[in-house]
Amino acid sequence: MPSAYNLNASSNCSYSQNDIQVIGQSHIFSFDKKQPNLTLTGSSLYQSTGYSVDIGFPYDKENLVIAYSIPGNDVDGRFNYFTEDIYRAGSVVLVNYTSKDGNSLAQFDGNRKYARFGQVVKFCDLNGDGFDDLIISEPNRIKDRSEWQYIKNGKIYVFYGGSQMPSGKATFSTTCDQEQPCPSKVANFTSDSLNEQSNNGHFVYNVSDKHGVNLYSADVASDAGFYHHGTGRRSGVVWRYYFKH
Repeated sequence: MPSAYNLNASSNCSYSQNDIQVIGQSHIFSFDKKQPNLTLTGSSLYQSTGYSVDIGFPYDKENLVIAYSIPGNDVDGRFNYFTEDIYRAGSVVLVNYTSKDGNSLAQFDGNRKYARFGQVVKFCDLNGDGFDDLIISEPNRIKDRSEWQYIKNGKIYVFYGGSQMPSGKATFSTTCDQEQPCPSKVANFTSDSLNEQSNNGHFVYNVSDKHGVNLYSADVASDAGFYHHGTGRRSGVVWRYYFKH
């Protein structure tokens, strides 16, 4: 599944006043003659469509689903009674690859400007129920929505598969209260960094063993080592979360 997330709308990269920069594109090639290839292309400035892509079975065992991220996507949100444009908040889209038309099943949206919701997208059965769970990272997320202090702590979200997997506008919910969307309230598990300005979720990886799954998250700019072990500032740290089956 190769991606060209820096692709412009003009395929030959020639200069044009009408060209749209960094829309992004991802190609899914099938080795099954019955299953056609699929191309996912962005449409707006700096979307970076296809920055991260994964496949899995989050809803059932029959329909293969593609999750692809659009970390530069603008999101139409709401706070209290006022609408707001959340610039480059980021989105993740689930597509049914088994169906011929590749119809969209769900869209997960972030709610912080420039947070890169969807920098990492992964499918993995973390809770051991037989369905793939969706993991989304948001390394540039700022805790304070007022942005008075521009501290990029970052965050990781886990949405359980099976009957719990959301569909449609997945992170818009009645549980959101004042703020829409609200991925933190919809997710089954979230991980916040213990250190400020750490970019939690810059990289995410999972390793399984006999009894569960280890989920690793990199805080590439964390000061944890500096304060606790005397290593250099912004030297980074890796956190491990264990999901026991």
